Amino acid sequence: MLDHKAFREPTSKGENPGIGSRLLARWRGLSARSQTVLVIVHDVAIAVLALPLAFMLRENGMTIPDHRIGYVLSALPLVAIASLTAILLFGSYRAVWRYMGVPEIVRLAYMTLFTVFIFQIGQFFIDRLESMPRSVPPLQFLLMMFLMLASRIGYAAVLGRIEAAGGTPTRPALLV
Repeated sequence: MLDHKAFREPTSKGENPGIGSRLLARWRGLSARSQTVLVIVHDVAIAVLALPLAFMLRENGMTIPDHRIGYVLSALPLVAIASLTAILLFGSYRAVWRYMGVPEIVRLAYMTLFTVFIFQIGQFFIDRLESMPRSVPPLQFLLMMFLMLASRIGYAAVLGRIEAAGGTPTRPALLV
């Protein structure tokens, strides 16, 4: 079990902000453009990570067969381009992670489906999908959705715990 007092250090005001509140203050201190770039990079990284994970799940193990490693590595730049295109097209980076609702989840689903679709079309033009098993695209879609939703829900949960512990004052928000 973690000792939460170990993550606190006294300040000049006599407060004890935790590491979470310091990280949150740094995040809020970033410009809006920097936050947007970090969210886009996060989503592209998840999309790139989903392809090798889909191949691993397809093979019922935690390894990719030797004859597919070259294919997977050569396909990663195309996945990154396809996901960046989908992210910018659907604007998934604009949603506030703390207040995820059904419209944001639907937007993520469209963006993820579009990413897989564009990637498959690109791979068809490159090698006619010779090395792509038919089970990988659905796995890739499900993994991307899971990882994107899990990261957003986890962020909201951590932020709620930080604010509940008194790390930073909450700001009232009007949701329309």
